[in-house]
Amino acid sequence: MSNTKLIFENWRRFLSERKSDALYKKLVGFLTTELLKFENFYALHYPPGEEGQRGDRAKGPENLKHDHFVFFPKNESELSEELNIKWRAMVPQEEDPIFPSKYTYEEFGRGPDGSYESVDGKPADKKGFFHHHQGPLFLESPLFIEMIEKFRLQYAYADPKGRAAGWMARDGLLNIYHHGSVDGKSPQEAFEIMKPAAMEILDHELVHWINPARSGFIDTPKSAGGMKQYDSSSQEYVDSTEEMQARLIEAFRKFERNLKKPPKRNYKEEGLWAKIKGWIGKHADLLQGFGYNPYSDAVQDKNLDGLADDPYTGPIKRTPTEAWYLLLYTDQKRRFIKSWISLYYTGGNPRYDLDNHSKDNQQRLLGRVHDYLKSLYKSDGYQAWLKDEEEFRRQLRARFLNQPEKQ
Repeated sequence: MSNTKLIFENWRRFLSERKSDALYKKLVGFLTTELLKFENFYALHYPPGEEGQRGDRAKGPENLKHDHFVFFPKNESELSEELNIKWRAMVPQEEDPIFPSKYTYEEFGRGPDGSYESVDGKPADKKGFFHHHQGPLFLESPLFIEMIEKFRLQYAYADPKGRAAGWMARDGLLNIYHHGSVDGKSPQEAFEIMKPAAMEILDHELVHWINPARSGFIDTPKSAGGMKQYDSSSQEYVDSTEEMQARLIEAFRKFERNLKKPPKRNYKEEGLWAKIKGWIGKHADLLQGFGYNPYSDAVQDKNLDGLADDPYTGPIKRTPTEAWYLLLYTDQKRRFIKSWISLYYTGGNPRYDLDNHSKDNQQRLLGRVHDYLKSLYKSDGYQAWLKDEEEFRRQLRARFLNQPEKQ
């Protein structure tokens, strides 16, 4: 293969993966908010000492001493179709390679015997609907529907194998461990108490659940890792494309939940101007040594560590969200990416450090986080902060240069 063709193939692969990240993130967000509602489920409650039926209760003597809850879809065919329609309204069929529709428009239409056949040869509209003389008809995605119908949720006391928070079986059972926090609660109380934990675990586990759903729930290893990619102790698991995507989606969503609207800065806020003057006085010699006039030039260069840009040692104590935004603002992309991978992608587990991946997957991971970083520049949160930050810096420059505060 020529170098040009190889570069093109690698670029096409990375582009496909990044589009997939965005779609998976949207799908995980949709399912965690639309599916995880108490009114969508029937509940089974097993008090302490009561055995479950059909393997409903988690194994182990400790689990038998505590409350146990199982939730499964109510009116699953109606629920799955309702969610399928909502999902298709969010993501047009032609933009959704995850869950294709069962039929094309040409296979539908009202025939003499009442069955659907083709009608006028018109294509379905972009949301998966086509228009029949009796009204719009929906092109369902059977794998999406089957995925919803198979989903179950179980709150047990603890995992006999020692997993602390929870995990999801490939047959659709999400196991959440409550460690006594819902003992004595009603099913609805238990559902709501553990819902944040369920949502957080689903951020990761839903990727592992979506992939077998896409294949019709057939375990067929498709990547180079073979069956070893399912062994969490193996390097093949760390480097499997499915695990990487699951960790990325989990990290993206956790990062976004942690972003909080920063305060609107003003140099007149209590004590700030005194802190700024004190900091400049303390660092005047150093600033002048680098060719800066500490009072007129200190805020002209936005990459100057200390005054406005350094969120930790400067006079302006920044929030964690501001610290991330400042890395974007000062164009410190490499630092952002490395810090983000270390704090969010690894989840504190050194097995998932960047250097512990294959060279190819290191580039894959860096590229996908870089692409995510670019999307943050366009986000509403960053754009709102940027507007306030530019005004704050204008105030500072005016104050340093003894110019009018309003221009």
